[in-house]
Amino acid sequence: MIISVAIADKNRDYASRLSEVLQQYDNLDISVFTSAEKLEQALETNRYDIVLLDPDISAERLYLSNVRMTVCLYSEEAVNTALYADALMVSKYQRVSNIYKEMIKKFSEIAGYVPELGGNQVTRMIGVYSPAGGSGKTIVALAIAARMASLGKKVLYLSCEQLYSPEKIFPYREEGNTELVAALDGGAVFELKLQGLVKSGSNNVSYIEGFQRIVDYCDVDYEEMSAILKNIRKTGLFDEVVMDMGSTVDTLTKAVIAESDKLVIVNRPGTFAARKMELFSRQALIAENQAKLFLVNNFMESNTKVAVDLQAVTIGTVHHYGNLAEESVIQAINMNKEIDVSQLMQ
Repeated sequence: MIISVAIADKNRDYASRLSEVLQQYDNLDISVFTSAEKLEQALETNRYDIVLLDPDISAERLYLSNVRMTVCLYSEEAVNTALYADALMVSKYQRVSNIYKEMIKKFSEIAGYVPELGGNQVTRMIGVYSPAGGSGKTIVALAIAARMASLGKKVLYLSCEQLYSPEKIFPYREEGNTELVAALDGGAVFELKLQGLVKSGSNNVSYIEGFQRIVDYCDVDYEEMSAILKNIRKTGLFDEVVMDMGSTVDTLTKAVIAESDKLVIVNRPGTFAARKMELFSRQALIAENQAKLFLVNNFMESNTKVAVDLQAVTIGTVHHYGNLAEESVIQAINMNKEIDVSQLMQ
């Protein structure tokens, strides 16, 4: 799917820089105009999906026929911003990647059609789960994602918990999962919405914010969650998607487990954790997914033993790092090679 974009700005240097960066996105076809007259002439014969417009390119509002969406590139020195009050307002002097995300996110809401998704069909979906709360599965999930990214993979971290927890590492800026659910509607373009929501996080890992309200989590049903993951896979934007789950086995979690190619179970020592793991090992869910189970033992100390046998391949033994900050724990896990992600990438 190619989106035609016209850049209209009197500043040739700015227009050239903006065009140069946007041309790195394969889904954009860029045209540049440095005067209102040239843009209007082009619009007589050409149709554009998006026009990125400096409001001061003309003292009067331009009649933008054959344009589906207008983006006003406003700035403090701009005089005519008010002429385009009904347009999408995007700050002109910021990272071009942010301009791209803002315009793509809005365009996905008005595009009115859904493209045929069909990219990299080998995208792997990796679920990270534990039946015991406090097992450190979020840190394990983030460490797995960071390690895969260090190996050159395009990795997306997706929080599928009831409440979004890794905010210190991946700051929460907007609703993520709920917006993906809304994009499943036939009036939105899922792939564009996905690109608009994805953010660059630490360790070269991309992420989308999870739920901040339990009611939003509970509103997502099995079919919706399954469709989100299927569509992410079909876009082919990522090699690996690491999905951080809660400690329950509710409808949403079942959908994530069903869509997972690999399922990492995080275990930790302790009487209560061992009891929960033992009960978990008896469930039909284990037998149904035995072939894709992998085990990571977390918070391990000298002479610590793991009593429960899930008959799963152990790919990690993570030491107890005490009160070390989360980012430092992730770095230590990967520096010490405590999780072997190669078995998840086969």
